[in-house]
Amino acid sequence: MKGTMSRFGRAGAAATGCLVVALGGCISIPAYDATTDTMLTTLQSSTDTLIDHLIDTYDATPATGKACAYSKNTQEFEGLRLTIGVLTTRADALYNNKYTLAALANLRDTYGSFDAAVKDAEHSRPDHCVLPQLLVTDQRALDSAVGAVLKLELAKTGGL
Repeated sequence: MKGTMSRFGRAGAAATGCLVVALGGCISIPAYDATTDTMLTTLQSSTDTLIDHLIDTYDATPATGKACAYSKNTQEFEGLRLTIGVLTTRADALYNNKYTLAALANLRDTYGSFDAAVKDAEHSRPDHCVLPQLLVTDQRALDSAVGAVLKLELAKTGGL
């Protein structure tokens, strides 16, 4: 009887070892990237600053055109687009980073919708700007998308 128990014990230990190895491969966590963390925080701040500017300048009517028009802010929009591209490239270079890449794709799409709305408003609205109420909705969506990527990055430190 003792020999039988011993055999099951060894088989059980071997099975447990295989399970740990199998799970280890399934839950491999990519490395935390401090540069990505910093870039996301800067992106969040830059996005909020741009949207606040678009809202604050909505009622202004200078002779040279509204400051909330897309054409008056192309540098800022291009900077945000480029930052998202760099973040995606960094995430793609890291091993096993598919969830961060998916969250960045969502961020890129959310940003693309925001960019298109502001660009379209310049040509389709008499005031050439997106209504502040809609910008607040865009800001929430972008904050959520950036936050999702940032949470994934911070989770890699074991802090969340």
